[in-house]
Amino acid sequence: AKLNLSGANVVATGTNSWRVELDGRALASGENLIVVSARDTSGNSSDAAVRSIFIDRTLPVASVLTGPPRLTTSRTAGFPIGGNNVVSYSFSLDGGAFSGGLPISTPLGFSDLRDGEHVLELIGISIEGEEQVPPTSYLWVVDTTAPVATVGAPDSPTRNTSVSVAVGGDGVENYR
Repeated sequence: AKLNLSGANVVATGTNSWRVELDGRALASGENLIVVSARDTSGNSSDAAVRSIFIDRTLPVASVLTGPPRLTTSRTAGFPIGGNNVVSYSFSLDGGAFSGGLPISTPLGFSDLRDGEHVLELIGISIEGEEQVPPTSYLWVVDTTAPVATVGAPDSPTRNTSVSVAVGGDGVENYR
């Protein structure tokens, strides 16, 4: 018997049946044709049997479907995960080690987050085990510190008939 795979010949010998294992990673991305014909010891050949297999080399790309606002006062964060060609994913929070693989249907949740910048990194994993490079990143800032308002005015009591008041403070956007 003779096997022709996208132009590469593989010869297998046997009696009534035989098996050839193909490593999908060695195949080209896109359509690959498997053409099989048989010849007996008398030299009689069969018609070719043709099969087409499609190899998808699209790398996985994980994504955060929804996450906290880029600036938030919440110390908790939830992340449903999705992606193109992704069946599982691993994650890292704030530069920590990446987790083991989690099913794409498993959302992430974090609590007791400290004030400051946070970075969630995701590596999507395809059904074939291919991993996304580089990771997807989601950045946000937790800020639970209230601003301090200040008022500058002359000492009281005063004999002045007009007073100038200065209002300010770091991080203050408006006053009431």
